Amino acid sequence: MLHFKKILPYLTLSLLLGLIILPNLLQAAETTISNASVANVMISLNTIAGTTGLNVITKDTLVTKVGAFLKTVFGYLGALFLILVIYAGFLWMTAGGNEDNIKKGKNIITWAVLGLAVIAAAYTITATVLSIIK
Repeated sequence: MLHFKKILPYLTLSLLLGLIILPNLLQAAETTISNASVANVMISLNTIAGTTGLNVITKDTLVTKVGAFLKTVFGYLGALFLILVIYAGFLWMTAGGNEDNIKKGKNIITWAVLGLAVIAAAYTITATVLSIIK
């Protein structure tokens, strides 16, 4: 049976590479639509919106770009939270009565939950500020 300490570096590396590469692959798949077809759709939507009295769709503004960036950052932080909780739970469950490992696992979970609360507060504040700016 393999020891966890031997496979931990490989597991960590594969998770990090997955977190870095997967969004880029998804974004590449999303950008296969040509700019001309997007422009045609925007013109059609603006025409329809103008005739109905709705707001006209504009191109990306700084606010939407910042919002998209922060959404990505908060997504990565949420994934980091999940990894920390899984690691801490594994540490706690495999402690075998070792008080140091139990305490370490509990501390990691405590700080991860506190970090998630800070992330949630930051997201709420950011969403509020961006909605006011729009």
